Amino acid sequence: MDRDQLVAYCLGKPGAEETYPWGEGELVAKVGGKGFAFIGLDGGRSA
Repeated sequence: MDRDQLVAYCLGKPGAEETYPWGEGELVAKVGGKGFAFIGLDGGRSA
């Protein structure tokens, strides 16, 4: 699974929202105001 697939999977959950509390470099997926996925977007290694 690449990063784009991971983001799509997380945001596909019911009630999921995309936030950037620490800037554009890290996406936090939340449901009900609670973060469940922290995904780095700038650099780094992707699996």
